Amino acid sequence: MSVVHSSSDLKEACKIVFGIEHDLPTNFLYHSLQLSGLKSAYRQRIKECHPDLFQSVQIDNTILEEKTKRLNEAFEKLKKFILARDQKNRFKNFTKNIHWNSSQNYYTGRIPQTILPFGRYLYFAGIVSFQSLINAITWQRRQRPPLGQLARNAGLISDREITHILKIKKPREKFGACAIRLGYLSERQLQILLRKQQLLQPKIGSYFVKNGLISHEQLKKLLRDHILHNWMVTSIKNSKKTR
Repeated sequence: MSVVHSSSDLKEACKIVFGIEHDLPTNFLYHSLQLSGLKSAYRQRIKECHPDLFQSVQIDNTILEEKTKRLNEAFEKLKKFILARDQKNRFKNFTKNIHWNSSQNYYTGRIPQTILPFGRYLYFAGIVSFQSLINAITWQRRQRPPLGQLARNAGLISDREITHILKIKKPREKFGACAIRLGYLSERQLQILLRKQQLLQPKIGSYFVKNGLISHEQLKKLLRDHILHNWMVTSIKNSKKTR
C-alpha cells in the first residue's frame, strides 16, 4: 500500500536529492520530475556523502550517515510518488489508444502486457464494456467504509477532529492527507487504515455477477486467467532483468 505524501513533503525531498534551495512549483512534481533525472541526481548526491571525500577535514561519520539516511529516504519517497503518478496517468489516458467495438465501448485489441487489476483485466479481455468498468469502480468505492469512520473506530481520532478535517480540507485534498497535515494521523496509521478500507470493500467481480454480466462459474475462471496473466507479465519482466 502506497503512503500519501503532501506536495510540501515531496518538494522538500526534491530539495534534498537535487541539492536546490529555492521553492519548486507544484507543476514540477506532476510534469517535470522524471525517474531518470531523479536517479541521476541521487547517484551524484550519494557520492558527495562518501567518507573518503572528507578524510582531510576529519568530519564526524555520524553526520555523513545521517545525511545519507535523509537522502535515501527522500529518494525512495520521490521514486514511489513518480511510479504511482505515472500509473495513474496511464489509466487516465488509456482510452486514447483503445480499439472500440461499434458503439458498445468494448475493447477488441490485445491485452496490454502489464500487471492489471481484475476490473481492468476484464475490460482489456473484452468481457465487460468501458462503461461497465467505470460503473463497477464507482460502485466499489461507494461501498468502502469512510476513512474517518475507520479511524474513529480504531480510537485514533474523535468526532470533533473528523468535523475539523472535513471543514478545512482543501479542494481535491484527500481526507487522509489532510489528517496527516493537521497532525491527527501518522503516515503509518494512514497506511494501515487504507489497507483495512481496501480489505473491507466488496470485490469488484461481485458487481459484474450481481448485474448479470458474468456468471459465478465464469468469475472463477476469469480470476484464474487474471492471476495467470499477471504471473506471466511478472515472469517476463524478471527474466529481462537477469539477462
